[in-house]
Amino acid sequence: MRIGIFGGAFDPIHYGHLRVAEEVYESLALERVFFLPTATPPHKTAGRITSFAHRIKMVQLAIDGVGHFVVSDIEKEIPGHSYSIETLRRLHAAFEPGTGFYFIIGLDAFVELPTWKEYRQLPSYANFVVVDRPGYSKAELEAVLDQCFPGYTYDDNRKEYLLTGQYSVFYRKTTLFGISSTAVRRAVAEGHSIRFLAPPAVEKYIYQERLYAK
Repeated sequence: MRIGIFGGAFDPIHYGHLRVAEEVYESLALERVFFLPTATPPHKTAGRITSFAHRIKMVQLAIDGVGHFVVSDIEKEIPGHSYSIETLRRLHAAFEPGTGFYFIIGLDAFVELPTWKEYRQLPSYANFVVVDRPGYSKAELEAVLDQCFPGYTYDDNRKEYLLTGQYSVFYRKTTLFGISSTAVRRAVAEGHSIRFLAPPAVEKYIYQERLYAK
């Protein structure tokens, strides 16, 4: 089984997230993409993130009816901060041996990899699928690889970076949307419409629960 792992705050989830997941699913012939809202992101200031229950619900609403998308609350079970290395270890324990994991991450987050807990061990548990982000270049991805995983090679036919003794790093260009969760929250707070930024069910839930309002 080939499973995509798409983590993030999803505060809230929007069409940009959904399109990235769909394009990676198709590009790498995945069987499922799991959305994993982070319970306590280590890079977020405490108290400045919407409750885990609300974020899980919004993801559920956003992917409703899409059979190859799944939401997981596995990070809720991890005490303390939500570190990717702990999540990947739990996923390996939960799935059958031989399951292939593809950890989907934006290039803007990947360049911060050296600040992550046990970052050199992460590709021992999953392939990385790095998707492009506005303002970032492939050269920045390779600079991180030079720093963290020296000795890697690139297979041009398979379009993947091969790491010594570990899983691979894929780089994928996806449709870039000028949408961010920050912009959605700001629009709601300022009383602007968020139509066409997030699925209608998510939009309805935000207003129903009075999320992001001043």
